[in-house]
Amino acid sequence: MTNKPDKLVIKFWIAADGETKYLFNAFPYVTKDESRSGDVSVSTDVVMKLMMPMFKKGHNVNSDNHFTFLDLYLWLAKEACSLVITI
Repeated sequence: MTNKPDKLVIKFWIAADGETKYLFNAFPYVTKDESRSGDVSVSTDVVMKLMMPMFKKGHNVNSDNHFTFLDLYLWLAKEACSLVITI
C-alpha cells in the first residue's frame, strides 16, 4: 500500500485479559512457521500456542470468525477451556 507510513512493520499475536489488559502470552507474527504441522490450520496453531500457559485452568477464549474452527473447539475442550465466537 502506497499510503502506509512505514514499510517495515512488526506484528504480534497476543493473548490478554480483556478486562484487566493483563498480558498472558505473546509472540511475533511470522509469514511461515516451520514448526506448525500440516494438519493444523494457522489460526488453530496460533491459539494453541497462545493458550499453553492457561491449560487446565478453565479459561474462556473470545474470538471472531477468523479463529472459528471445529478442531480448535475440540482441542480447547480437551484442555478444559471454552470458546465463544462471533458469527
